[in-house]
Amino acid sequence: MTRVFYEKPLEKTSSNPIILEEDDSRHLKALRHRDGDIITVSDNQGSMFHAKIIDIEKRRVPLILMDHELVEKDSEHPVTLYQALLKGEKNEYLIQKCTELGISKIVFYASLNCVAKFSDSPRKLERWRKVAKMAAMQCGRAFIPEIEYIGNMTAAMKQLKKSDSSVLFYEHAFTHFSSFLNKICRPPNNFLFFVGPEGGFTSDEAADAVGYGCQLLSLGPRILRAETASVAALSAYRLFTREM
Repeated sequence: MTRVFYEKPLEKTSSNPIILEEDDSRHLKALRHRDGDIITVSDNQGSMFHAKIIDIEKRRVPLILMDHELVEKDSEHPVTLYQALLKGEKNEYLIQKCTELGISKIVFYASLNCVAKFSDSPRKLERWRKVAKMAAMQCGRAFIPEIEYIGNMTAAMKQLKKSDSSVLFYEHAFTHFSSFLNKICRPPNNFLFFVGPEGGFTSDEAADAVGYGCQLLSLGPRILRAETASVAALSAYRLFTREM
């Protein structure tokens, strides 16, 4: 069933139509929806409704809310990806695929080997958040993952808490990710992993990560592209948590 997101909290008792934004309205039109079709609407805060399309021809399509469902969590095992900036459209590809795989949050940062630069223009974050929203709609998620930019790697490391299980994927690490997962009795409350840029992490960055409590892990004998590494690691973890 088609899913869209509404920008404001949805009220169970509301009998008034809700009005979609133009982008979401165009999305429904592109899918050839008609008046009377039933879709799903989420407010990204835990409320989800079935809703009936009233007038598909309007620029901003109105919907009537029907039955209500409360969704407390998107996943029992939240995952945060700390991703070094990548070149070109690779960041958007990564956001899309990780959203489909159930990522909870993606925090971009600049490491020493980053070629890409982040302009402080809010347009880039706005664009990335839109990519996450569209991917969440496509795969039927109840929540849109958070997308942030924090600055440098040190600032990213300072966000870590002792209660987190945090790893950094490093091509010279000796412990394989599969070995790490095999030793875990149950998934941690919050799993965080760091992936570097196209040029990888420096040895100093790896050492700093250990100082902040990260475990250095390998994804195997092959050198993966940065965007492949993130998707591969998240896929392996979702298999471990039995969410794939």
